[in-house]
Amino acid sequence: MTTSETTRPAKGKMIVLAVVAISLLAMLAGSLVYRFAHPELQKAMREQEVAQAPSGMDEAGGMPAGAMNMDAVREMLEALETRISENPKDLEALMQASNIYMMRQDKATALSYLDRAKAASNGDLETLMQLSKLYFDLGEFERTTESIGEILKADPNNMYAHFNMGVVLKYRLENLEEAEKHFKLVADGEHEFEDLRNAAKKELE
Repeated sequence: MTTSETTRPAKGKMIVLAVVAISLLAMLAGSLVYRFAHPELQKAMREQEVAQAPSGMDEAGGMPAGAMNMDAVREMLEALETRISENPKDLEALMQASNIYMMRQDKATALSYLDRAKAASNGDLETLMQLSKLYFDLGEFERTTESIGEILKADPNNMYAHFNMGVVLKYRLENLEEAEKHFKLVADGEHEFEDLRNAAKKELE
């Protein structure tokens, strides 16, 4: 999910974030709005996420009729725990473990891994983008806005982050005044994302 004119220390990160900004955050912005407008799709989306889950799930892991292969999942978790014990700041392992616990409906454990990932992220924008989506999926909307807020501190011109902040504030936290500020920044800002601008204007109607 370029979205910002902010100077980053590492040029390589700029390239990565340009791609992430267009893909991940664009997907997040669209999915948040659509899910808010069509809550009946929540269940279908969760089922789709299960169907597309990594090894240990259905076709990818040769599982019976959408049920989780508990042995495979246990092995995955053991491997991830080994990685984390060797490197407590292994972001990939922490977030993968969180995803598995999310699929197992173990929200408390999923959150514990996400919080550890956030602490280890050192403000990495790509990680914060992913964290904001995962917090949202867990219904942790205050944490969602915290993660998006950290993105905006480092990258004030990130229009997708502003739009996502507006969406969460408006539809989940019901803070319409603050949401409007973010939508106006997107609607009136100098950027090339016209679809996003139009979506923000629609939110302001």
